[in-house]
Amino acid sequence: MWADVDLVRLTQVVEIMLHNAAKYTVEGGQIHVGVEENGGEVLIRVRDTGVGIAADVLPHIFDLFLQGDCHHNLALGRLGIGLTIVRYLVELHGGRVEAFSAGPGHGSEFIVHLPSLHTSGTGDEVREAR
Repeated sequence: MWADVDLVRLTQVVEIMLHNAAKYTVEGGQIHVGVEENGGEVLIRVRDTGVGIAADVLPHIFDLFLQGDCHHNLALGRLGIGLTIVRYLVELHGGRVEAFSAGPGHGSEFIVHLPSLHTSGTGDEVREAR
């Protein structure tokens, strides 16, 4: 799978998503990371068994300074800008990001959608796009 991305910025996106997953998953929980190609897109998935996201917060999870559970977030030192940065960087790459959760106590999943870069099989186009 190939995507035309700024490696530093894509690394930042994945780091923020993994950091959030680790921060909101209790000891003994699980974090799953996956990459797949689907319908002309490269998908990066980060799924956890953590605290989950309330239904009323989910539509606004990428908003600047959003903090769903203020006491929990403040105790962890969260500023509320990480997921906004994720959305911004992904959109700069022509992609989008989604968040899913069945609610508090049910974990969450974040999926980054990036346009896939198709080649003729020689690899030349990939080297030029880097």
